[in-house]
This record gives sequence, C-alpha cells and structure tokens, in this order.
Amino acid sequence: MKKEIYLSVLSAAILCSCNIVGFGDEDSAVKDFAIDVATKVSKNQKDSVVMLYPDAAKADSLALSFIADSIRVEPADSIGMYVVDLGKGKEFTIEKKGEDSLVVTKSKGLFVFPEDDLDFAKKTGMLVDSISDAENADRMSQKEPFRKYLLANFKAPRSLVLTQGRGSHNGGMTAMDFHGIVRYIVTNKSDKPISGKEYRFVYRREDRGFPSRPSMAGRDLAPGASTTYSIDCGMWTIVDGASVVYTATKEQQFEKYFEPQGGDFDKYLESIGGQPVVDKTAESKAPTIVATNDGKIKFAGKLNGKYGVRFELDKNYNGFMYYTSQGYSKTIKISGSLIGNKLTLDETTKGTYTGTYTGTFDGKVYKGTFTRSRDGKNFSFYLSVV
Repeated sequence: MKKEIYLSVLSAAILCSCNIVGFGDEDSAVKDFAIDVATKVSKNQKDSVVMLYPDAAKADSLALSFIADSIRVEPADSIGMYVVDLGKGKEFTIEKKGEDSLVVTKSKGLFVFPEDDLDFAKKTGMLVDSISDAENADRMSQKEPFRKYLLANFKAPRSLVLTQGRGSHNGGMTAMDFHGIVRYIVTNKSDKPISGKEYRFVYRREDRGFPSRPSMAGRDLAPGASTTYSIDCGMWTIVDGASVVYTATKEQQFEKYFEPQGGDFDKYLESIGGQPVVDKTAESKAPTIVATNDGKIKFAGKLNGKYGVRFELDKNYNGFMYYTSQGYSKTIKISGSLIGNKLTLDETTKGTYTGTYTGTFDGKVYKGTFTRSRDGKNFSFYLSVV
C-alpha cells in the first residue's frame, strides 16, 4: 500500500494567491510555471509532470502537501535557475531554456515510494533526505539486488541455548537394570519469541549397539523462557548428547533477525563499484545500430503523420533535422542520448530550446512523441533508418 498525501481543496483554491518572492514582473512566467508544476504534482498528474520534469518518470507516484501562502521562488546561484521552496523540506529547481521554455531539473520530497519499503530503506541508508528525488529513485531501484547482498552476508543468530539438566540417568551412561530419565533444557536467549516451527530437538542414543537420532518437535518460547525435554532411558540404552536443529530457512531468519546498521547500502554500493546500477528491466536492450559509411545514422519519416522530416545523427546522438518541404538548407539542431532503447533528442532553433523528441529506437525504427516547448503540445512521429 502506498501512502499519498494530496493538496487540500482549500490549499488548491488559494494556490494562485500564494506569496512568491524574489522576482520582478519580468519573471512572471517563472511564477506561473512554478504554480502549474506544484498543482500537477499535488494532483499526482504524473504524465503531465513528466513533460515538464523528465526525471519524474522515475517516480512511482507523486504527492505534495504544503501551506500555499508560504511557497517561495527565488533565483539560484546559476543564471537562469530558480529554486521553488514548498516548505517542510520539499523543493524543486526550475531552469530556463531559451527565452520562453522552462523545465524542472531536480526535486526533493515530491516522489512517493512504497510505504512498505520506507522503514527498511531509511534504516539501511538506501533512502537519504539530503539528495534529490531522482537519486533516491535510482537507489530504491536497487532494492532487490541490495536485499540479495544483505542475505548473502547475513549470519543467523543462534538464539537457543541447550544445557543438560539433572536426571537419574546421565548422558553417556548405560542403564543396566533400571529405567532412568535424562533431561535437556532449551532456553531462548534472544529478545524475540521463537516458534516451535523454527527448530527441532534432536538427541543421540544407542540401543543394544544400534545408534539412532530421534527428534522431538520444537516448542514456542517467549524471550528468556526455557523448556525441558525429558528422555526415558531403558535397559541397554545410552544417550550420548543432544542438539537443537534450526528448521527455519535463511530467508525466514533474515526477515526476523536482520538489524540494519545505518550504512548497509553504502557497503553494498562499494561491493558493486560505488554507484547504483539503475534498473532497466522495463526497457529493451540497446538496439544494434547500422550507420552509414561516414558514421552517421540517418532517418526519414513523418511528423504528426503529414510533415516529411529527415534526421541525421552522429555516434553521440548529436546532429540535425529538417523538413523535406524546406530542404537541407534549413536545418534544426538536435542532440540527446540513448538509454536502453529509449532515444531522447532536444531540438534547438537559433540557440533556443524548442522541444523534445521522446521515443523508442530498435535499430530500424524511431517512433514516439515530439513535445513542443512553447505550448506543450504533442505530435507523434515515425522515422525509419535509411
């Protein structure tokens, strides 16, 4: 179950009158953008937020609760950068791209992680308040390999202590002409209750030269409690010791006894080279790309189903595109990156960011959506390698 806290109806109603400080009238677009992002996050409109904040795609969901009249937007140290302080440690950073385009580059406290994982993540140091949401999302994506690492290095405590009690027939002695009782005491030395299903009591005996290892079912033991196992020994019987055999699996013992030390995740990172490996299972493997003789990757296709376009990229996914109706002389700069089979390209016209192509590339076809920066409108595209 995920715990999500949404902006109250009252807060949403007065959001537009919030006190945003630190700007002149020329930066009203930044103020409006901050309000728009905060509103979308508060309503968990993830798809809409991703268009303005690409790293939000890493979030399982989004949530936000804050006092509307305390929101602050102030210039950051770098030119064209702004910090939106939402209170209670929640914030996001806005960057100006060109004259009329704004994007969110990072945030803190806006991503929602599964509630069932939070306690474990915080105690092991996997989730850290001082870093960005995207960085925490990368760390949280390592939950399963991290847990396997902890399990492999886990040593289950031996919480049951076995001692021999008094009896009319001591272990290792032979009862020749009488019956005797040998007693063993099992004590739970841990601070957790132990179920009888977690162990069995086993003892070694020999009857007329034939050895055996009978066992008895475990018994429920509260912390610090003891139970006594009594063995009735007949003539020609030797009882030669006993033991406690744990029947719980390592996984079961791990779930019960593992105690986080605070720096567990850092040790895991050291074991894999110091950096979390972002899980790409949701993405296909990187495509096999066939470039032309000059090392270029060339595409041809249509934008919005009707505008002919051509793309040309180098091995670093930098290059240009142009509309076939306008010809090669009017090229537009594009550049980006390929992660798995996801190819993302930013478009820049005369030094101004004008939109982003986001799609999948299988080595033959690049298809997806172009988002125009000036109004947020989306246009489909379908391109083939030529």
